[in-house]
Amino acid sequence: MCRHLLRSAAWLMLVLALAFGGLWLASVRWWMRWEPAQGHAIMVSRGVIGLGVPVNPPGARMGNTITAANKGEPMRWRAFRTGTWFHRTHWRPLWWPTAGFSAAAGVLFVLSRRRRGPAWACAACGYDLRGLGAGAACPECGGGGAEGTQSERRATDRQGDSH
Repeated sequence: MCRHLLRSAAWLMLVLALAFGGLWLASVRWWMRWEPAQGHAIMVSRGVIGLGVPVNPPGARMGNTITAANKGEPMRWRAFRTGTWFHRTHWRPLWWPTAGFSAAAGVLFVLSRRRRGPAWACAACGYDLRGLGAGAACPECGGGGAEGTQSERRATDRQGDSH
């Protein structure tokens, strides 16, 4: 996989981890509710995010609200469900996506920094190019010939990454 693509995916995972982490921190202080469509709601409170199907009275619309969180309510660390005959919500802890996206970002950053093969190997397929002339095409894949030493290739990669 292309290092540029890995690095882009790593940055995306990091941004998502920071977004969910920020939402997690905000949930300590505020209770948030978004109602993107009638009959569906997304709620955030005390470390959890809830996906609910509220049943509002006819003609009533709850809308989007942000209010101060209930100080007596404890932080939530695990998944649970709440509901009555007219309302049910599935709650998931916000630390799950925060930790998952953080771990994915770390793995992708490590993979994007991974060194290439030995200097005598084809840059494209890893085929052993010892014994071939300098600049000769790879007999296995037809490309990625022996273009200089590994340190020269790494220097070229660094110049390409800065653009």
